[in-house]
Amino acid sequence: MELSHVYEAKYNELKAAMPFLVKAVSESAGTTVNSVANNAGEEGIQALFDALMDAGHRQVLVQALNSPSMTGWVKEKLEVFLYGQRKQTPALFSHLH
Repeated sequence: MELSHVYEAKYNELKAAMPFLVKAVSESAGTTVNSVANNAGEEGIQALFDALMDAGHRQVLVQALNSPSMTGWVKEKLEVFLYGQRKQTPALFSHLH
């Protein structure tokens, strides 16, 4: 699979700014991640997730899932990235909707 130029450029930019990136996502995940989504779209978000994971910062991404201000589609993409599929509502609670 050939990577797009947008992805490659964003990945390299994020990787170069890793100490700042880790701090920004740790302190303000929703704002930081939404900013990447607004500026670079889906490829930028994938580059962000990959850069953090490749640098060994999976826990930062796990904690980012708790951010109430993160855009819905981005949160879903992060769940799939971390866990392989969207989290399922437990069957016990599915009847309450």
